[in-house]
Amino acid sequence: MITNVRAITSYDLSGIPTGMTERHEDWRVPINAPHVLIAGASGSGKSTTGRSILARICQLDVVLILLDPKRVEYALFRRRAAEFAVEPSEVVECLLRVDAEMNKRYAEMERASVTSWQHLEKVPLPILIAVEELAEFTPMARDTDAKAVSLLLNRFARLGRGAGIFMLASVQYPEAQTVSSQLRANMGYIICHRVRTKIESDVVFGPGAASLGIDAAALPASPAGLALIRDAHGFVRRVRADYFSEEDIGDIVDRCLHLGKLDLGGSSESG
Repeated sequence: MITNVRAITSYDLSGIPTGMTERHEDWRVPINAPHVLIAGASGSGKSTTGRSILARICQLDVVLILLDPKRVEYALFRRRAAEFAVEPSEVVECLLRVDAEMNKRYAEMERASVTSWQHLEKVPLPILIAVEELAEFTPMARDTDAKAVSLLLNRFARLGRGAGIFMLASVQYPEAQTVSSQLRANMGYIICHRVRTKIESDVVFGPGAASLGIDAAALPASPAGLALIRDAHGFVRRVRADYFSEEDIGDIVDRCLHLGKLDLGGSSESG
């Protein structure tokens, strides 16, 4: 059980306490990097890392948009979310509302002649879109709603940062059609737990990365939860996330229900 959780302040998105590096230094994830990708096979520790990040984000005045096609991965955070969507049709509606908010912010920035959402006279709350499984929303999907979700997520990856909209996207089995080169290029911070093959590792880190020694398929199964990270500057390190129990998360959510309030015109009780 986590105790003495380190305090973090509003808008402190440049370094979310997440765990420890292999050198026993604090590991902080920059959510505004501008976006974060988490990859890893089943049982690799991907869910633990996602929970650790969200448990800390919950304590900030940040609007949470949770997209959870599995229905259970983000369920513990549902009460804290501004929107929670599971079906592709619900996700499309949710993201269209976020898109409208993004357009509104850019219009306000244009009128105010500023280039950042943080320079507006009334600074809006940052928005974090957490996507549990990118593979459910690919351009190759047969479902037209899933294709629409993919287009919207790529739009936020390109344009979201300037309006204070960031993404935390997870994928279990990285494939080129799921993690495209365009999407990867907009993910400034990559966390990759153990994957099945060097090919999957290269999908996450880029072609030829494994041959240069950046190979998440070679990560040992023990100790559990090890991951490779690559930041916006290209530095690679081994890390391990803090563990939060369901009780820990429930306590945090109970304390933070007053945070991240933004009416996008939808409902947090979707699905």
